[in-house]
Amino acid sequence: IATSKNDVSYQIASIYYNLYATKQTKKIIEANIELLNNQKTDANNYVKQGVILENEVLKIDLAISNLETNLSDIENTILFFKNNLSILTGLNTTIDIPEELPSNPVQELSLDNAVSNALKNRSEIKGLSVREEQATIAKKITNSNYLPTLSGIGSYNYDQPNMRVFPNQETFTGTWYAGVSLNWNLTDLFTNKNKIKESKFSIDKVNTSINQVKEGIQIEVNADYNNFQLAKQKIEIAKKAVTQATENFRVEQNKFNANNTTATDFLNANALLVNAKINLTTAISNADLAYKKLLKSIN
Repeated sequence: IATSKNDVSYQIASIYYNLYATKQTKKIIEANIELLNNQKTDANNYVKQGVILENEVLKIDLAISNLETNLSDIENTILFFKNNLSILTGLNTTIDIPEELPSNPVQELSLDNAVSNALKNRSEIKGLSVREEQATIAKKITNSNYLPTLSGIGSYNYDQPNMRVFPNQETFTGTWYAGVSLNWNLTDLFTNKNKIKESKFSIDKVNTSINQVKEGIQIEVNADYNNFQLAKQKIEIAKKAVTQATENFRVEQNKFNANNTTATDFLNANALLVNAKINLTTAISNADLAYKKLLKSIN
């Protein structure tokens, strides 16, 4: 049940972060459509002034149409994620999320600590440990069959007449006795051997399962840990790309406005900037989701 809950929780988180990244992408494209529309207005004025050809304006117009087509697809994707989020949460209404990601403090863990915590916390290990304990107890019980059984017996009577008193007397008389009984079933010495073998086999089987599960957990945690580290690196790379693309676009826009470059070069610079911004948004979302995946593999 715990694993199932963790799986559902991660599925919800996955949809949440994908929805966030898609909504941010929509905002970036909408802002870019507005920018290109403004640039198109300026370009039309340049055409009237004879500074640029009308074909340059058509290129901007085509770029706007392509962005609007992408925007329609993105809106359908957003609706898809919202519906899935509603289904997984069991709510009968369309769910939306905030425009900003929640602030989730990240606990810095070494790989060794992550693996160690996973081996302590994972329900699979806990379940198998219980089975190992049960198998060990069963083996001890089976081993005890080799030993004799020592029993204590006793009795006290207070009767009139007391049949233990001879000759019988017409008075209340109390009598008692106590003893020890030692039993040793020699047949069990032979039949118990198979039971011992079965007990040892059960313990070995559980230990093998534990080792296999531990190995699988170590591989899973190692992969999720490295993916999280890589996701954090991609954020820094994406930030650098946004800075570079922003400067490149600024230069190309100024050159286009001064009629020192073509609309193609300007639009290429614009596309690079849009993609860089989308990549940064995606990298941030993926890093948060990678951390969630790491926590899932630890717990």
